Amino acid sequence: MSFKKLLTKIGYDRHWDQIAPLVKSDIEFFVSSTNSHSLFLNSVSYMEHLGSRMILLSQPQSELSKFQLEHLFEEARHGYFFRGIAEKIARHNLDYSSESMLAKSACSFYLRRLEAQVCKKLKVKRGELPYLYVTAAIEIRADLLYQLWQKIIDDRRLSYSLKPILLEEASHLSQMTARISELDSNWEAHLFEILKSEMNTFERFWHALRTLPEVLRTSSSVPLYQARL
Repeated sequence: MSFKKLLTKIGYDRHWDQIAPLVKSDIEFFVSSTNSHSLFLNSVSYMEHLGSRMILLSQPQSELSKFQLEHLFEEARHGYFFRGIAEKIARHNLDYSSESMLAKSACSFYLRRLEAQVCKKLKVKRGELPYLYVTAAIEIRADLLYQLWQKIIDDRRLSYSLKPILLEEASHLSQMTARISELDSNWEAHLFEILKSEMNTFERFWHALRTLPEVLRTSSSVPLYQARL
C-alpha cells in the first residue's frame, strides 16, 4: 500500500479537512497580536527543541548515524529559527519558561504521549525504530500545519517564511518512511495504528494551546471534536 493510500484509509486527510478551518482561525488569532504571536512562535521553537533532544535520547550517542546527526542539527536549527522570529516580534529575549510560551506542558505532552504510544505498540523501549515512527508522525502533522500557516503568512505578508522548513520536512519524511520499511516488515499496520493515535493526541494538544487565558475567545472553550460536528 502506498503511503498516501494509507493516510486515506485511516481517514487522516478527512480528519485534517474537518479541523483545519478551526486551526486556521486559531493561527490567525495567534499572529494578530505581538504577545500571542511571539508566544506561539516560541512554543513551536520549544517543540522543535524537544524533537532534537528526543533524537539524542533515542539511543546511545555512540550509535548515532550521519542521518540522525543531520536530523538533530536541523531540528535544533528550526528551534533557533522560530526563537529568533519570536524574539524579534517580542523585542526582548525569551526562554522556555511557561510564561514565554503557550501551554508548555501540552507541548511536552504531545511528544511524550506519542513516544509512549509508539513504544507500547512496538513493545520496545527507546531505540531507532520508535524514534523513526514518532518522527514520521510528527513530520506528517507538521507538513499540514506549516502549509496552513504559510498561507496565513502569505495572506498577511508577514516578514518570515516556512517554505525552507517545509522542503526539509518533506525530505525527512521520505527518508523516515524508507528506513521504517527496511526495519519493520509490518510497518503499514504499525503506522496505521500510530497515526490513528496521533490524531487524538494532536486534538488534545491543540485544544490546550487554544484555551489559555491569554488567547481565550468565546469559541475557545469548544473542543475540536465538538466544533466540527
